[in-house]
This record gives sequence, structure tokens and C-alpha cells, in this order.
Amino acid sequence: MISALIEALIGSISLSTGLHTKKIDVNIRYLQQYEWFRMIYEDEKYQKLFITNYKVRSYLQSKLRVRLLVKNKNAQRRFLKLVEEQIEKRHTN
Repeated sequence: MISALIEALIGSISLSTGLHTKKIDVNIRYLQQYEWFRMIYEDEKYQKLFITNYKVRSYLQSKLRVRLLVKNKNAQRRFLKLVEEQIEKRHTN
């Protein structure tokens, strides 16, 4: 009985560090309402990052960060800096 309870508790705790594609896709669709984001997202230079880059996708997984991006120009600049850094990293590897 106790072992079954422990197994159930352990099973309910998510230890996964993976990304949630559905959350990311919803947040990207939300951000596409805004011209500044659409320009980045549709730029061929950056497109692959939105699909494959862990840091960019991890950033976009957070609903809080996405809402901040909409409201705060500094957050937008930080996001663009992150994207640029990831592009540079990709080209140096």
C-alpha cells in the first residue's frame, strides 16, 4: 500500500527538463500579432532558431516572459540580444 502511494507520488512529479512544444507554439502565435516580433520571426536569418534552439524556445515557453515582451521595450531588446547571441554561437560552431 505504501509503496503504491510512493510510486504514484513519484510518477506525478515531473522531472522532465524538456520543452513543451504546444506552449511554445501558442506563445509564438500570440507574439505574431505584434509587428516587431513578426519581423524577427519571418526573417530567414532567425527562423531556424525558433524551431531548433533550446535557449530561444525555452525563453518563449514562459508565459510571463512572453507577456513581458509585449509590454516592455527593454524585454524586447533583451530577447533580440538573446537571439543575436544564439546566431553568433551557431556561426562560430
